[in-house]
Amino acid sequence: AACATEPNNLSLALQHAAIVVFVFVALALLVLTVLGASAYRRDRRAFVLFIVLAFAVFFVKSAILAVGFWFHLGAPELYELLGSLFDLVIAGLLIAPFLIRK
Repeated sequence: AACATEPNNLSLALQHAAIVVFVFVALALLVLTVLGASAYRRDRRAFVLFIVLAFAVFFVKSAILAVGFWFHLGAPELYELLGSLFDLVIAGLLIAPFLIRK
């Protein structure tokens, strides 16, 4: 009989699917970050910079989650906490242009 703490096949499949999604999202965000940085270089408007930084932080979040889940570097609760902290930073970067607007 399997131990209650051993993951079953469905659980492993869901973990692998989550990793694939995190990697896909990270790659998409890396592309958006590069495109945004290019737009900022042309435009030099501050709000574009904040959006680019939000994409960059979102990329880092997805990469950390993918690596962490792949290598089992901590409890799922740790990733929930890290994800929430990254979300807070991203939200701050997205709202900042409206708060500092002249």
